[in-house]
Amino acid sequence: MDGSGSQSKPDNKEGLFFTPNNMCSTGVNSVQFSSWEGSGNQDVDINQIKNMKFDSVDDARSFYLGYARGNGFGIRATNLDHDREGRVLKRKWVCDKQGSRREEYLTNKDRKRKPRLQTRQNCKACFSIGLDSDTLKYSVRVFMDDHSHKLATFREVSSHRSHRNLDEGDYAQIDAMGKNCIRGCQTFEYMVDQKGGYSKIGFTQKDMYNKIAKLRRSKAFESDSQAAISYLESKAFTEANFYCRFNTDDDDRLANIFWRDSHSLFEYKCFGDVLVFDTTYKTNAYGKPLVLFVGVNNHSATCVFGAALLLDETFTSYKWALTKLMDSMGSKHPLSIMTDGDEAMRQAIDEVFPNCQHRVCGWHVARNACAHINGPKKSSAFRSFIFDHIDEDKFDECWNEMIKQHGLEDNVWVNMMYEKRHRWAETYSKGHFFAGMRSTQRSESMNNYMKEYVCSREKLFDLFPQIDRALMRLRNNFFTDEYASNTKSPVILSHMKALEKHASSIYTYRIYCDITKEINDSIKYSHFAPWNEENEVEYVLTEYDSPYKKTVSVFYYRDRIDFQQVVEDGDWDSSKHNLPVLSCECKLLQNKGIPCCHMFYVMKVENITKIPESLIFKRWTKSAADDVRIHLQPDDDCSKSVDIARFASLSAECNYICHRGSQTEEGFNLIKRELNILRNTLQGLDDEFRNNCNKNGDDSSIKSQILKDPNVVKTKGRPTGPTAPTTLAGKPQKRKRPNQCRICHISRHDWRNCPKRESDS
Repeated sequence: MDGSGSQSKPDNKEGLFFTPNNMCSTGVNSVQFSSWEGSGNQDVDINQIKNMKFDSVDDARSFYLGYARGNGFGIRATNLDHDREGRVLKRKWVCDKQGSRREEYLTNKDRKRKPRLQTRQNCKACFSIGLDSDTLKYSVRVFMDDHSHKLATFREVSSHRSHRNLDEGDYAQIDAMGKNCIRGCQTFEYMVDQKGGYSKIGFTQKDMYNKIAKLRRSKAFESDSQAAISYLESKAFTEANFYCRFNTDDDDRLANIFWRDSHSLFEYKCFGDVLVFDTTYKTNAYGKPLVLFVGVNNHSATCVFGAALLLDETFTSYKWALTKLMDSMGSKHPLSIMTDGDEAMRQAIDEVFPNCQHRVCGWHVARNACAHINGPKKSSAFRSFIFDHIDEDKFDECWNEMIKQHGLEDNVWVNMMYEKRHRWAETYSKGHFFAGMRSTQRSESMNNYMKEYVCSREKLFDLFPQIDRALMRLRNNFFTDEYASNTKSPVILSHMKALEKHASSIYTYRIYCDITKEINDSIKYSHFAPWNEENEVEYVLTEYDSPYKKTVSVFYYRDRIDFQQVVEDGDWDSSKHNLPVLSCECKLLQNKGIPCCHMFYVMKVENITKIPESLIFKRWTKSAADDVRIHLQPDDDCSKSVDIARFASLSAECNYICHRGSQTEEGFNLIKRELNILRNTLQGLDDEFRNNCNKNGDDSSIKSQILKDPNVVKTKGRPTGPTAPTTLAGKPQKRKRPNQCRICHISRHDWRNCPKRESDS
């Protein structure tokens, strides 16, 4: 740029100094404008501006944009002339308040909504350049600085559209925070604080949302389903044990899809004896129900075995998903399954797992009892059959007594539940291993956890990476628990120190805590004279201060060989023989997999200092995964592209530099100077990269068959309206009152578009 002259610095005013960031590189840095407070161009030599020359149109725009910002107005590009070769001959910029709204838009009487606020005020300020054919530089042709409006102040000028820009670096940070479930408003406030205030951030919150939406549209694939399948195929390419299957409907639309990764296979091999699954809704834009197959690991924490998006909630879809789950796990069947009681689920489970113990969630049954049985006392009497153990030979007697006492003989729902009693009553589930669970709470909690990462507007291409991100965080907790169990040991405090110390050496910390609770509870028991017969001893236990009120029998077998008949835990090893064995009629060992307090009492009486090996379930121990050899994919490769990983690495490096540089004026100037040099260098590299990409682009016209997106489905969902369930206490749930207009007190509209308000006006 040609032009010279020095400008005096204004006294006691906040000025704008042009830097290499926003100016062309020759001489413009010496130009200074008076203030942000709209005092105009009193310190600027107009003739100097008219004599300027620029190497490019971008240089000219940068100059005028900086001039406008320093004097309190915005600009807008208008006239553009170019030759046949595409070279720009003329370019003009005007004040953003140039012109006026057309009369037809001001007098329109048939408008359906209020007109927008007017911004044009016939301002004549402009800046025009033209190409000099001799020097091939752009010279200033017209420069007018007479404004017909009040100029913006320092705080206001950043609101002009021309001074708002969200660059790629800002968007990369916004995108990274969004993927970590940080809300947009919180992201914006963080960046305001990071950049030093609202006037310095360079864009508004609305600009941020618009940029996100624009880039999402630009990334749109011909088919969302095809893009999602491509994402899963890329995972299968890099992960040896990754598994994915899907099918389509008659219109080639995605119907059902199941997938699981290598870590899910690892967890199922170790902890696949209990399976819990349920459907959740509002996780994707197509309304497809999401099924998460979950279990419990050796730290008593939830683990995920796989996931499926289904076409609908029918027997066919559930059967397909369960079949694919088994195919992916080498046909290993679980011992027990827990669901919410859906009939289609039950039929699919009976078909795929005919020998599996299936239990219905106790919480769902109790909730339905409140809805179908009137009165809290009646529903409470029914709930006692869900959670309290009753001897099987006395169940019918107690049931009939409850029916007669509360007059439920004609209750259709109660009679139906009696026919299904083997699936929900504690009497028929006791003695079967469910890892201590009596409800699908783990599945419900996992559904809520997933909704921290996904929403009802989620496209499939975004859904799968977000689920991977959620699982990454969940599995990090597993390795954290593993580290804690293997490197830390608890303080022994109970009265049975030898047994507690042995438990701490073999069990994970969470299970050790359950063991210590049972050890501490054993102190409240006493026993009657034991009954002996060869190697079998029966101890009858009762509470110390309440003898004969309730007794529990514990059998102690010396040198027993066939323990499989006593505890069907699925971990039986025929090599385990000549080991002391305990069996208790409370069946906590069979149900939860840990010795009960009654067993620990007998161990104390028999002076047993270590927990018998036949009472130890390996799935609860620190060595639960020692025999499983599956290569686990590192987290770094999960749902992260190379460019995002590079951005994260560079951000971490720059945070320290920016922090130290901001502490002193010298450090600030040094970093700004070096960053400007890097910016120009990187811009050249970026242009070179784009040119190479255009030259080497794939011109192949061959396209594979595109998988069509699924139709939006209508799910069963949660009951609403008059069929909404009551609370577990038997009280009806309060329904939310619809919003009403504050003028006419009618719903379905608000005061802003109230017909009464419009008629009054």
